Amino acid sequence: MIKYCEIRVAGSELAPYNWQNTVNNHTYRILYKHSGLGGYWLGETQIPFKTGFLYLIPACANIATYSSYESDERRLNHSYVNFELIPPIISNDVLEIDPNENPSVRCAVEVLKSLCAKCYRLNLNLNEDELKYLEDTVVFLIETMIKKSNALMVKDEAIITALQIMHSELKNRVTIADIAKRCYLSPEGLTLKFIKYLGEPPYSYLKKLKIRTALQLRDSGMKLDAIAAECGYSDASALLHAIRNTK
Repeated sequence: MIKYCEIRVAGSELAPYNWQNTVNNHTYRILYKHSGLGGYWLGETQIPFKTGFLYLIPACANIATYSSYESDERRLNHSYVNFELIPPIISNDVLEIDPNENPSVRCAVEVLKSLCAKCYRLNLNLNEDELKYLEDTVVFLIETMIKKSNALMVKDEAIITALQIMHSELKNRVTIADIAKRCYLSPEGLTLKFIKYLGEPPYSYLKKLKIRTALQLRDSGMKLDAIAAECGYSDASALLHAIRNTK
Protein backbone atom coordinates (compact mmCIF):
# COMPACT_ATOMS: atom_id res chain seq x y z
CA MET A 1 0.00 0.00 0.00
CA ILE A 2 2.63 2.53 1.05
CA LYS A 3 5.18 3.16 -1.69
CA TYR A 4 7.43 5.72 -0.03
CA CYS A 5 8.01 6.86 3.54
CA GLU A 6 10.64 9.52 4.16
CA ILE A 7 11.58 10.09 7.79
CA ARG A 8 12.15 13.77 8.55
CA VAL A 9 12.88 13.89 12.28
CA ALA A 10 12.40 11.74 15.36
CA GLY A 11 13.06 11.86 19.07
CA SER A 12 11.97 10.95 22.56
CA GLU A 13 11.75 13.78 25.07
CA LEU A 14 9.71 16.07 27.29
CA ALA A 15 7.76 18.63 25.30
CA PRO A 16 8.90 22.23 25.99
CA TYR A 17 6.82 24.51 28.22
CA ASN A 18 3.93 26.15 26.35
CA TRP A 19 4.67 23.69 23.55
CA GLN A 20 2.43 23.62 20.53
CA ASN A 21 3.19 21.93 17.26
CA THR A 22 1.38 22.20 13.94
CA VAL A 23 2.49 19.46 11.58
CA ASN A 24 2.88 21.08 8.17
CA ASN A 25 0.57 20.27 5.29
CA HIS A 26 2.78 17.49 3.91
CA THR A 27 4.20 15.98 7.09
CA TYR A 28 2.61 13.35 9.32
CA ARG A 29 3.56 12.33 12.84
CA ILE A 30 3.44 9.11 14.82
CA LEU A 31 3.46 9.87 18.54
CA TYR A 32 3.62 7.50 21.50
CA LYS A 33 2.66 8.98 24.88
CA HIS A 34 4.76 7.91 27.87
CA SER A 35 3.32 10.27 30.48
CA GLY A 36 2.34 13.86 31.23
CA LEU A 37 -0.35 16.13 29.87
CA GLY A 38 -0.95 16.78 26.19
CA GLY A 39 -3.32 16.21 23.34
CA TYR A 40 -4.81 17.66 20.19
CA TRP A 41 -7.71 19.84 19.12
CA LEU A 42 -10.77 18.47 17.36
CA GLY A 43 -12.40 21.71 16.30
CA GLU A 44 -12.60 23.68 19.53
CA THR A 45 -12.45 20.58 21.74
CA GLN A 46 -9.24 19.44 23.44
CA ILE A 47 -8.74 15.68 23.21
CA PRO A 48 -6.09 14.33 25.63
CA PHE A 49 -3.53 11.77 24.58
CA LYS A 50 -3.92 8.51 26.51
CA THR A 51 -0.85 7.16 28.28
CA GLY A 52 0.52 4.10 26.50
CA PHE A 53 -1.38 4.80 23.27
CA LEU A 54 0.03 5.39 19.79
CA TYR A 55 -1.30 8.21 17.59
CA LEU A 56 -1.10 8.87 13.87
CA ILE A 57 -1.42 12.61 13.39
CA PRO A 58 -2.30 13.80 9.88
CA ALA A 59 -0.97 16.88 8.15
CA CYS A 60 -2.04 20.23 9.63
CA ALA A 61 -3.27 18.78 12.94
CA ASN A 62 -2.67 20.91 16.05
CA ILE A 63 -1.11 19.17 19.03
CA ALA A 64 -0.10 20.78 22.31
CA THR A 65 0.48 20.46 26.03
CA TYR A 66 -2.45 22.87 26.54
CA SER A 67 -0.64 25.16 29.00
CA SER A 68 2.56 25.74 30.94
CA TYR A 69 3.39 23.54 33.94
CA GLU A 70 6.09 24.06 36.53
CA SER A 71 6.60 20.35 37.21
CA ASP A 72 8.41 18.13 34.70
CA GLU A 73 6.12 15.27 35.76
CA ARG A 74 3.21 17.09 34.10
CA ARG A 75 4.98 17.86 30.83
CA LEU A 76 4.22 15.61 27.89
CA ASN A 77 6.82 12.84 27.67
CA HIS A 78 6.61 11.28 24.22
CA SER A 79 8.38 9.48 21.40
CA TYR A 80 7.67 10.77 17.91
CA VAL A 81 8.55 10.45 14.24
CA ASN A 82 7.73 13.04 11.57
CA PHE A 83 7.58 11.67 8.05
CA GLU A 84 6.34 12.28 4.52
CA LEU A 85 4.25 9.66 2.80
CA ILE A 86 3.39 8.44 -0.69
CA PRO A 87 0.53 8.00 -1.30
CA PRO A 88 -0.94 10.64 1.03
CA ILE A 89 -3.55 9.79 3.65
CA ILE A 90 -7.03 11.21 3.11
CA SER A 91 -8.08 11.99 6.66
CA ASN A 92 -8.36 14.98 8.97
CA ASP A 93 -8.79 12.74 12.02
CA VAL A 94 -6.10 11.82 14.52
CA LEU A 95 -5.95 8.02 14.59
CA GLU A 96 -5.18 6.10 17.80
CA ILE A 97 -4.40 2.53 18.75
CA ASP A 98 -3.75 0.69 22.02
CA PRO A 99 -0.58 -1.39 21.40
CA ASN A 100 -1.68 -3.90 24.05
CA GLU A 101 -4.52 -5.05 21.80
CA ASN A 102 -2.11 -6.51 19.23
CA PRO A 103 1.19 -8.28 20.02
CA SER A 104 2.70 -7.30 16.65
CA VAL A 105 1.86 -3.64 17.25
CA ARG A 106 3.25 -3.86 20.79
CA CYS A 107 6.57 -5.21 19.46
CA ALA A 108 6.69 -2.53 16.75
CA VAL A 109 6.07 0.20 19.33
CA GLU A 110 8.99 -1.10 21.43
CA VAL A 111 11.23 -0.82 18.36
CA LEU A 112 9.90 2.69 17.70
CA LYS A 113 10.56 3.79 21.28
CA SER A 114 14.07 2.34 21.27
CA LEU A 115 15.13 4.01 18.02
CA CYS A 116 13.49 7.32 18.89
CA ALA A 117 15.39 7.34 22.17
CA LYS A 118 18.66 7.24 20.22
CA CYS A 119 18.07 10.26 18.06
CA TYR A 120 16.85 13.80 17.81
CA ARG A 121 18.09 14.54 14.30
CA LEU A 122 18.19 11.23 12.47
CA ASN A 123 21.12 11.87 10.15
CA LEU A 124 23.35 12.53 13.15
CA ASN A 125 22.51 9.48 15.23
CA LEU A 126 21.09 6.55 13.27
CA ASN A 127 23.06 4.42 10.86
CA GLU A 128 21.63 3.29 7.53
CA ASP A 129 20.34 -0.05 8.83
CA GLU A 130 18.69 1.55 11.86
CA LEU A 131 17.02 4.21 9.71
CA LYS A 132 15.65 1.51 7.37
CA TYR A 133 14.41 -0.43 10.41
CA LEU A 134 12.65 2.68 11.69
CA GLU A 135 11.07 3.35 8.27
CA ASP A 136 9.79 -0.25 8.06
CA THR A 137 8.40 -0.01 11.58
CA VAL A 138 6.62 3.27 10.84
CA VAL A 139 5.13 1.84 7.62
CA PHE A 140 3.82 -1.21 9.49
CA LEU A 141 2.23 0.97 12.17
CA ILE A 142 0.68 3.34 9.61
CA GLU A 143 -0.86 0.51 7.62
CA THR A 144 -2.19 -1.14 10.78
CA MET A 145 -3.78 2.09 12.02
CA ILE A 146 -5.33 2.88 8.63
CA LYS A 147 -6.92 -0.57 8.47
CA LYS A 148 -8.35 -0.05 11.95
CA SER A 149 -9.91 3.31 11.00
CA ASN A 150 -11.92 4.83 8.18
CA ALA A 151 -8.89 6.62 6.74
CA LEU A 152 -8.06 6.17 3.06
CA MET A 153 -5.03 6.76 0.89
CA VAL A 154 -4.92 8.59 -2.44
CA LYS A 155 -5.23 6.03 -5.24
CA ASP A 156 -4.76 8.39 -8.19
CA GLU A 157 -1.78 6.96 -10.09
CA ALA A 158 -0.82 10.32 -11.61
CA ILE A 159 -0.53 11.92 -8.18
CA ILE A 160 1.46 8.97 -6.83
CA THR A 161 3.81 8.99 -9.83
CA ALA A 162 4.31 12.75 -9.67
CA LEU A 163 5.13 12.63 -5.95
CA GLN A 164 7.60 9.79 -6.44
CA ILE A 165 9.37 11.77 -9.17
CA MET A 166 9.53 14.90 -7.03
CA HIS A 167 10.87 13.12 -3.96
CA SER A 168 13.40 10.93 -5.74
CA GLU A 169 14.70 13.31 -8.42
CA LEU A 170 15.19 16.65 -6.68
CA LYS A 171 18.80 16.90 -7.81
CA ASN A 172 17.74 16.48 -11.46
CA ARG A 173 15.92 19.84 -11.36
CA VAL A 174 12.77 18.34 -12.83
CA THR A 175 10.15 20.76 -14.11
CA ILE A 176 6.38 20.54 -13.72
CA ALA A 177 6.09 20.14 -17.50
CA ASP A 178 8.47 17.16 -17.40
CA ILE A 179 6.59 15.58 -14.51
CA ALA A 180 3.21 16.08 -16.19
CA LYS A 181 4.49 14.49 -19.39
CA ARG A 182 5.71 11.42 -17.49
CA CYS A 183 2.27 11.19 -15.87
CA TYR A 184 0.59 11.39 -19.31
CA LEU A 185 -1.06 14.68 -18.40
CA SER A 186 -0.82 18.30 -19.42
CA PRO A 187 0.62 20.69 -16.82
CA GLU A 188 -2.90 22.07 -16.38
CA GLY A 189 -4.30 18.57 -15.81
CA LEU A 190 -1.62 17.78 -13.22
CA THR A 191 -2.31 21.09 -11.49
CA LEU A 192 -6.01 20.30 -11.19
CA LYS A 193 -5.25 16.92 -9.62
CA PHE A 194 -2.79 18.40 -7.12
CA ILE A 195 -5.28 21.04 -6.05
CA LYS A 196 -7.99 18.38 -5.68
CA TYR A 197 -5.95 15.96 -3.57
CA LEU A 198 -3.25 18.12 -1.93
CA GLY A 199 -4.84 21.55 -1.86
CA GLU A 200 -2.12 23.32 -3.82
CA PRO A 201 -0.53 23.31 -7.29
CA PRO A 202 2.46 21.05 -8.05
CA TYR A 203 4.91 23.97 -8.33
CA SER A 204 4.11 25.03 -4.76
CA TYR A 205 4.47 21.46 -3.46
CA LEU A 206 7.82 20.99 -5.22
CA LYS A 207 9.19 24.30 -3.95
CA LYS A 208 8.28 23.49 -0.34
CA LEU A 209 9.73 19.99 -0.67
CA LYS A 210 13.05 21.40 -1.85
CA ILE A 211 13.20 23.85 1.06
CA ARG A 212 12.27 21.19 3.66
CA THR A 213 14.91 18.87 2.29
CA ALA A 214 17.52 21.63 2.18
CA LEU A 215 16.88 22.61 5.80
CA GLN A 216 17.11 18.99 6.95
CA LEU A 217 20.42 18.54 5.14
CA ARG A 218 21.70 21.78 6.63
CA ASP A 219 20.81 20.52 10.11
CA SER A 220 22.81 17.36 9.39
CA GLY A 221 25.93 19.46 8.75
CA MET A 222 26.12 19.26 4.96
CA LYS A 223 27.80 22.17 3.15
CA LEU A 224 25.58 24.64 1.29
CA ASP A 225 27.07 23.92 -2.15
CA ALA A 226 26.39 20.21 -1.70
CA ILE A 227 22.85 20.90 -0.43
CA ALA A 228 22.16 23.08 -3.48
CA ALA A 229 23.22 20.26 -5.78
CA GLU A 230 21.10 17.70 -3.91
CA CYS A 231 18.00 19.90 -4.00
CA GLY A 232 18.21 21.09 -7.60
CA TYR A 233 19.52 24.62 -7.13
CA SER A 234 22.19 26.07 -9.39
CA ASP A 235 24.41 27.11 -6.46
CA ALA A 236 24.44 28.07 -2.78
CA SER A 237 23.32 31.63 -3.54
CA ALA A 238 20.19 30.39 -5.30
CA LEU A 239 19.48 28.09 -2.37
CA LEU A 240 19.85 30.88 0.21
CA HIS A 241 17.64 33.16 -1.88
CA ALA A 242 14.93 30.48 -1.98
CA ILE A 243 15.14 29.91 1.80
CA ARG A 244 14.93 33.63 2.54
CA ASN A 245 11.88 33.98 0.28
CA THR A 246 9.98 31.30 2.20
CA LYS A 247 10.16 33.17 5.50
